[in-house]
Parts: sequence; structure tokens; C-alpha cells
Amino acid sequence: MKTSLATIIDVKGPHAQVIEHLNMPASFVILDRVVWGVNAILGKLEVEGPWRDMLLEYLVDGPPATLLGAAERSWRSASG
Repeated sequence: MKTSLATIIDVKGPHAQVIEHLNMPASFVILDRVVWGVNAILGKLEVEGPWRDMLLEYLVDGPPATLLGAAERSWRSASG
């Protein structure tokens, strides 16, 4: 997987023309790298949890995946 990911995000690699046309904001790139980094750490630690559901909660406002997620949604509903 490390090799595949490196190939996809290599700005001078085989996908360079596509990457040049994406024009993503720097904040998106940084957050995306954080997400990949956290996933790599979790994989190395071999921990288990609803990681995909938690990511979907963050990315696409998916349903709460944990008690903390449910509490946050409740808090956001009450304050906004």
C-alpha cells in the first residue's frame, strides 16, 4: 500500500498531469495528509475501531460512529 500511495501522490510521477489540474487548496492537502498519517499509525498499532465510520462522520456528515460522536452531534444541534 505504501508504494501505491506514493505513486498516486507523487507530483512528478506518472499521475503528474492529473495532479497539476486538480488545483486543491493547501488546507485540504494538509488535512488529507493528517488523515493518511493517522490511518498509518492506527494500522501499525493494529488497533480496532469504527475508523471508517468515524471518517465518514467527518467527511460527509455521516451518522455518529461513537458515543462521543453522538454527544457532539447533540451539542451541535442544540447550539446552532
